Amino acid sequence: MILNTTYLVGKEIEQQFLNWLRSTYVPEALGTKLVFDARLTKVLTSEEEGVSYSLQFSSKDVHDLNSFKKGFFAQKELAIREQFGERVLYFSTILRPCEL
Repeated sequence: MILNTTYLVGKEIEQQFLNWLRSTYVPEALGTKLVFDARLTKVLTSEEEGVSYSLQFSSKDVHDLNSFKKGFFAQKELAIREQFGERVLYFSTILRPCEL
């Protein structure tokens, strides 16, 4: 299972957000042991409102992913709102890998 979160980040805080993501958010998320294999990609579409990034975490099963979302992820949603306000918007989806 994969948790994909797409962030729309205001251009004026892009570097601050990426620094926070890399130094705090991802290491703490991986420390839960509920997710692994963090992957960050930049979305290559031009947005007037900012820059988009996709952050993905893998999980061994839906139970661990739900535990991650209800615990860690819910707490970090509050931290993102407190630190960045409306300058960072996001939505999440759960993905299941499929054979080609």
